[in-house]
This record gives sequence, C-alpha cells and structure tokens, in this order.
Amino acid sequence: MEGVDSQLASIAETLYNLSMRIISRRTLREFWEKHPDAEQPLRAWYANAKRANWRTPADVKTAYRNASLVANNRVVFNIKGKRYRLVVAIDYQYSIIYFFLLFLMMELFFPFPFCSFAGSGLKGQGHA
Repeated sequence: MEGVDSQLASIAETLYNLSMRIISRRTLREFWEKHPDAEQPLRAWYANAKRANWRTPADVKTAYRNASLVANNRVVFNIKGKRYRLVVAIDYQYSIIYFFLLFLMMELFFPFPFCSFAGSGLKGQGHA
C-alpha cells in the first residue's frame, strides 16, 4: 500500500505544478484602479502567466520575447507596449510568481515631477 501512496503523491504533485501560482492578484487590481488603461493588458498577462508552466528563464523568454531576465530570478515584462513595467520574482522549482514592482514607465525617470535634477542636465516638468 505504501507504493500506491507514493505514486498518488507523485501524480498529485505533478498535477498541482501544471500551472503557475501568482501571489497576489490584488497588487494588479490596485494598480489598474489607478491606471485604468492598464487593466486589460494586466488581466491578459495574468491569465497567460497563470496557465504557463515556466520551469526555467528560457521558458519565460519563449513566451515573452521582450521580457528582460535580471538577477535573482526577476523578470521585467512590458505591459501595454512599454508604457508600464511589471517586475516579478519567479520561483521556478515551486511554480510561484511573486509581484515585486509595477510602475508607469515615466515614474522611473521623473518620480518627482516638479523638482530639478541638479547636476544631471535633466529638469523636471515645469522647469525650462
């Protein structure tokens, strides 16, 4: 009977790992409530990622050619063209995707819209 139990456990583990688990969808929802134009692309990304069976970074690149693979199993996805960036950490062994960061691309370059960037040659909005 012990052999049957281990076989069933192996089958259950295989079935459990057929798709990715994503932690947590709430992060996406809160973001698209602030940026409604991101809702549909984020829902599409979520649906595709949930069905995926990514075991290696190469699997991600096969599905998303424009994704950027960075250190510590982080992946940067372009959302809505290159308007938004979604950064996730992927645990390939356990098929889990953790949200790391989601932002509007302009927030990266100009996080404080009305301040000048001293010494950089860049100026914030509203400055000549």
